[in-house]
Amino acid sequence: MKRSQLKTLILEDEEFFATKVLAFALKYVGVSQIDIALNEDEAIKLIAKGHDLLILDTFHGRHAYGPRVLERIRNIGNNPKLVIASSCNENAEDLWKNATKTDYFLKKPYPLKELTDKIMTHF
Repeated sequence: MKRSQLKTLILEDEEFFATKVLAFALKYVGVSQIDIALNEDEAIKLIAKGHDLLILDTFHGRHAYGPRVLERIRNIGNNPKLVIASSCNENAEDLWKNATKTDYFLKKPYPLKELTDKIMTHF
C-alpha cells in the first residue's frame, strides 16, 4: 500500500498537537488521508469508516482510557496497525504492549522522526 493511500486516525486530546504537529509530520512523509478525533466518541464514529493506522494517546486529561477505546474499536471489527503514545514508565510500557498487542509504542515525549521513521519503514 502506498503511504498516500494509508487511512490514518489520530486520537489525541491536545488539538494543536494533533492538527498541527502530528498531521503535518504525517503529510510530510506522504500520508494524506488523516482523520483526527479529540475524544473517544469521535474516534469510534470515525474508525467505523475503516483505517489502516491508529495513533492513540493513552491518556486524555486525567483519564487513561486507551484499553477501553481499543476494545470498542476491535468490537467494530476494524483492526488497524496501532501506535500507542504514552508518558508512562517502563513497567507500564511493557503492560501496554502485552495487553493491547501494540504494533509500535512511543514513549512521550518522542521525536516526530521516530514516528515518521516507523511509518516510512512499514508502509
